[in-house]
Amino acid sequence: MSEQRREGDGGFWCTLALRLSQLWQFIDDRDIDKHAMAWATFLMTCYIMQWVLTFVWLYPDKAGLETGLIIAAILAPWTPVQAKVIQWYFEARPNEGILK
Repeated sequence: MSEQRREGDGGFWCTLALRLSQLWQFIDDRDIDKHAMAWATFLMTCYIMQWVLTFVWLYPDKAGLETGLIIAAILAPWTPVQAKVIQWYFEARPNEGILK
């Protein structure tokens, strides 16, 4: 990366901005942000499923339909988020692999 600096650039804030720019370039070149978002979504899904299972275990006397509706109300908003993150993750990856 070529660093073009003006004559007046030399203070703390300019150096900090340069280092942050280089850090972001490092993250972007290696798709670290995409991997982190995919893992965060996966971990949140595990957390939600653990909560759902704990709810089911704590209230076994609830009717099946009522329990199913509660679970659907919890998972319905999260499912499109998962789908969008997975779609974004795979669209951002280069076309490589065994099915070229």
